[in-house]
Amino acid sequence: MVRPVVAFSVLLLSVSTTANATTSWALKSVTLADGGLAIGFFSYDPTIGAVTDWQISVVGGDTSTFSSTVYDPANSVVLPRVGGPGFTFRIALAGAARDFRIGLAASLPTSGYVTVPLGPTDNMECFNCSPARSITSGTLHAVDVWFLNGVRFADGGWALGGFAYDPTTGEVPWWSLQTFSGNEGTFPPVKYDPLTSVAYQSPGPGALGSFVFRIFDSGSGRDLKLGPAKPLQRSSAIFVRLDLSNTVTGVQNLECFNCSPLRMITAGVVTNPQSATSAANVPTLSIFALLVLACCLLVTALIVLCAR
Repeated sequence: MVRPVVAFSVLLLSVSTTANATTSWALKSVTLADGGLAIGFFSYDPTIGAVTDWQISVVGGDTSTFSSTVYDPANSVVLPRVGGPGFTFRIALAGAARDFRIGLAASLPTSGYVTVPLGPTDNMECFNCSPARSITSGTLHAVDVWFLNGVRFADGGWALGGFAYDPTTGEVPWWSLQTFSGNEGTFPPVKYDPLTSVAYQSPGPGALGSFVFRIFDSGSGRDLKLGPAKPLQRSSAIFVRLDLSNTVTGVQNLECFNCSPLRMITAGVVTNPQSATSAANVPTLSIFALLVLACCLLVTALIVLCAR
């Protein structure tokens, strides 16, 4: 009788894993019929069929009808597209709704750093849904999105925001970063994004280096340089610290003008929420299985004692 019970106990050593299903997508070269632009990203989890995070900015074009705005979780919701794959980002207004719609020809891929074209229909921004302006070009690019956490300058200033990165090509298709506080006489608050700056430099695949975001102003360049201590890969870690040693060639963490005056970054990490899911992919015993296993082992021990 002992062997069957032991065998049954072993069967209960099941494992539970959490699949890393969420993918992030950056809008790339998305233009609207009236000359407007759309920039940003969203993260999608196909296991629940929902967009879990998003930040999409629309600017330019017919601003008298479509004022510049940002769709994010604070002011909008995301609805599935009716009639096919895609998403509607919606801001509820008094008696109306402002929509940014993305239509897809097929469901988004669940792996790989790929580029996906927009579908042939239902790509637009609109109010209810007229007036409307159609999206005339653009693609979606699979990326990892990294966020600054606790990034502090030596003068007491701060840096916030995030950027999208493709570790297979080194491309940075989207970023939204802010620096503020500290010595604002020398470093006034500023925002680095695709409308105000360029992604001047980024590390190649598997390489160490700094991400350099540059604002050109009257012949001068204002740089924000972020140098992780190891190459950024989704599976590498949830948190990657910035290398503050200043001893690795090409890895710097600072903000500067050409590149003096400057202020050094003295603390901070970058985080990737999708890596948190990856970290959960370690086989673990479910609580129920552990409880049942404990009971079975207890019964097994009693049977052994009785058999003696």
